[in-house]
Amino acid sequence: MSASQVLTVSTPAGQQLAPRLPTNPVDPAATNPVDPDRRPYTRRDVRLRVLVVLMVTAMPWCLPVANIAAELAAGSRAVLFVVVPVLAWILASSCELPRGVVDAEVDWIVALLGGAGIFTVIALFAGRIPTLAQLWRVELLGPVVWTAVAASVVFGIRYAIRLWDLWVFLLACASPLPFLLLSALLGGSDFALAAMSCTVATIVVFRAARRHGLLWRLAGAVTSFAVGFAASWLILVGSPFHHDAPLVSVALGAGLVPYLVTRVLPRLAAVNHGREKPAAARFPRLSPISIVATLGLSTVMFVVSSAPSPHSAPPPAADNWVAASGLRESSTFGVATGLLGPNATYTRYTASQHTTSQPWAVDVISAPTRGALDDFGKVHWYDSTEPVDYKPVELTGVGSLAVRSAHSNADTTVDPDARHWYVLTWIWRVSTGFQQINIVVNQHETGQLPDPVGVSFSQAVVDPILWIARQRPKQVSEVKPATVELAEHLARQLAAAAGIPDATEIPATPDQSASKAREVR
Repeated sequence: MSASQVLTVSTPAGQQLAPRLPTNPVDPAATNPVDPDRRPYTRRDVRLRVLVVLMVTAMPWCLPVANIAAELAAGSRAVLFVVVPVLAWILASSCELPRGVVDAEVDWIVALLGGAGIFTVIALFAGRIPTLAQLWRVELLGPVVWTAVAASVVFGIRYAIRLWDLWVFLLACASPLPFLLLSALLGGSDFALAAMSCTVATIVVFRAARRHGLLWRLAGAVTSFAVGFAASWLILVGSPFHHDAPLVSVALGAGLVPYLVTRVLPRLAAVNHGREKPAAARFPRLSPISIVATLGLSTVMFVVSSAPSPHSAPPPAADNWVAASGLRESSTFGVATGLLGPNATYTRYTASQHTTSQPWAVDVISAPTRGALDDFGKVHWYDSTEPVDYKPVELTGVGSLAVRSAHSNADTTVDPDARHWYVLTWIWRVSTGFQQINIVVNQHETGQLPDPVGVSFSQAVVDPILWIARQRPKQVSEVKPATVELAEHLARQLAAAAGIPDATEIPATPDQSASKAREVR
């Protein structure tokens, strides 16, 4: 301290008191300003960066979120979607803020290279097995990956890596298939959906309480599951026949309850949140150029992304179309109950009399809501030795029905005893709900029709991975014209019997049509 800055006070007797510091000392920060790139964070900085991430990722998310909202409104059983934003915020807000060195250039390089690699893998998978990719909803993986890329740029790669459990959670929940299959193992009821959702929320609560001791983490997780499932159970019991009851019960039991638990737990645990030094946390410099560049990449991703188009409303069908078609019930299967809900049924109908040896049947999958059928709309319900893709069919005489076709590869020699099939499928609406119609025809003139197998983890995960790992080329197999003509004739007859507008009534029976097709061949 200089002599000019020391103040002395003299007494009347000439005595001097101890020196006293000046009342306005010089601020060290004025002479040694903090580097803007290494200044400590504030709450305002965090909120601003969260808003930036939401802004630059809004466009890739808008179409998938709109489709999910429409599916939930239509009665989809993928009710976990409604609480994913809440659970994701719980995980993100519980993560420790980054500390250490900040290098914006490295953040950009790692984020872009990692994102480009993952996007390439997604595109290759979607092109290799398109129908299975649509069943897995791979279009939802792109926005998740892009959100991770944007977070790496805005918050830094160190903080993005700390959020690894958030990215794992979002990737696991992007596809509703694992959630629906696990719920099917529990019976597929509305209570099974609530139990699975509360289980996922319990795991999130346990991870979010990472700053507390093990006992507090276990207490919070158990409380979240017990209170959440009890609340869901009360809602389901109070309105068992309401289509929106599963959605409301999950929103309360797996959304609101876990959020409240994570807010109350820190106060009960009496954790000293000041033990972490806020000044040690660092974020990269948020420049307008980086924001504009990230927003530009987000626009490019929005343009090139391919979100599925909304489903058109199915036409109404007469309730007595089975009797009008001359069909009789042959057998029922239980594969649809666990997947589509307790009120779903799977019934097989056949003709009263067959005049041809080529087997065929009409399988009817009934569900009270359209969304439940759309959850598994890309499933081929019959066994196949390789992945099967659906293709739209331009079929005259069926009115406004959106008909698709699929078939197994009868030319393969992998399993000589396999039952090869050809199917035409569509959805229409009846007074009791919705029905997916599958006209299944054996590709051979003799043999038996395949029994429905639904979908399993082996069919949806293991078998495609092994098929891709063996690098087998996808063979293009042809279906005999007689088989196609028989299925198309059945489709026209059913459409006419159901009273579909503009459907063409054909007086000839399907068996007579098949016999004529064989004579021509």
